[in-house]
Amino acid sequence: MTSDNFASLGRRQFLGIAAAATAATVATPSRGLEKKKASSAYAAPTGMVTASLGEYEITSLLDGIIPMQKGYFSGDQKAIDQVLENVGLGDGNMPAPVSAFLLRSKGKTILIDTGMGAIDMLGPGYGQMIHALMAKGVSPDRVDTVIITHAHPDHVGGLLTADGQAVFPNAEIMISEVEAGFWTNAEHMEKAPDGAKGIFQFAQAFTKAYGDQITQVADGKELAKGLTLQSAHGHTPGHSVVQIDGGARQMIMVADLFHSADLHPALPDTGFGFDIDSKQAAETRKKLFDQLASDKTLIAATHAHFPGFGRIIKDGDAYRYLSVSL
Repeated sequence: MTSDNFASLGRRQFLGIAAAATAATVATPSRGLEKKKASSAYAAPTGMVTASLGEYEITSLLDGIIPMQKGYFSGDQKAIDQVLENVGLGDGNMPAPVSAFLLRSKGKTILIDTGMGAIDMLGPGYGQMIHALMAKGVSPDRVDTVIITHAHPDHVGGLLTADGQAVFPNAEIMISEVEAGFWTNAEHMEKAPDGAKGIFQFAQAFTKAYGDQITQVADGKELAKGLTLQSAHGHTPGHSVVQIDGGARQMIMVADLFHSADLHPALPDTGFGFDIDSKQAAETRKKLFDQLASDKTLIAATHAHFPGFGRIIKDGDAYRYLSVSL
C-alpha cells in the first residue's frame, strides 16, 4: 500500500480532517472528560448494551451517530438508490452509529476501539463512549488493554482528551504493525494530500502520548486469551477484525468491514469515500461475508444499527445483515 492510493481519496471526504484532528489535539481548550452538549440532529444519548459470550462479557458502547449520506458511497448509483428506497432511506440520509466494545473477563478489562472522542470532524455529538463506559462502572484507569482495529478518527479519537492527554493511562494499546507503520510513516504523510494529513498527525499524537504502552502486533496474533487479530485490509492498509472466543459463544468484531448495514451487504462491491483501496476493501468484504454467512458467526460491528450485534446471511447472490439480541 503506497501513498498513491490517496489520489482519489484526497479529493473526496477527507477534506478538512487535518484541521479537525489538529484542533482536537492541539488548539482547542481542554474539555477533559466533560460531557459535551450536542446540538446535532443526530446527537446520541449515552447508551450501552451488555451480553454474555461465556468467559467474556461484551458491552456495546455508543459514542455518537454519523449523519452519513448517500454521497459517501460510490458504485452503481441506480442500484444504490433502489436498495436505499427498499429500506426506507430514499432521501439518501443514512445515519450510522459509532460504537466501541468493552470486553470483561476475570482479571481483564479490554476495550475494542474508542469512538470519535473529542474530535469534531463530523460535527458535535460524539465522545459519549467514555460516559457509557463509566456508567458501566469502568473508569478509564481500569482499562488494561485497548485494541485498535484501524487508525481512522472514529476509532482512535477517544484515546486522547481534547488537549492531547492519554485517556487510558494504564492500558496497553494494541494495533496492527501494518496499520501503525503506515500512519506513522513520515514519507507517506509527506506524499498524502493535505486533507488526509490529519489522520497521520493524530496517529503520531496518540503514539507520542502512550509511548511504550503501544504494542504493534502481527496478523493472527493472540491478543489475550481467546482474542485474535485478523487482517481485513483495504479500508486501510492494516484494517483488522478481532476474533473473540468466549467458550460458550464466538464472535467477530468486524470494525469497518461495512459502513452501512443496509447497503453494503446488499451491494458488497460498493465503495466508501474513506477507503484507501476500495477494490481491495470489496474483495475482503465479500470473502468475510462468505465466511460469516457459512459459519453463521455472530458479529459486532462499529456502524451496524446499535447495539451492533448481528449476523450476515446469504440473500440470493448477495447478503443481508440481521440484528440479533444476545
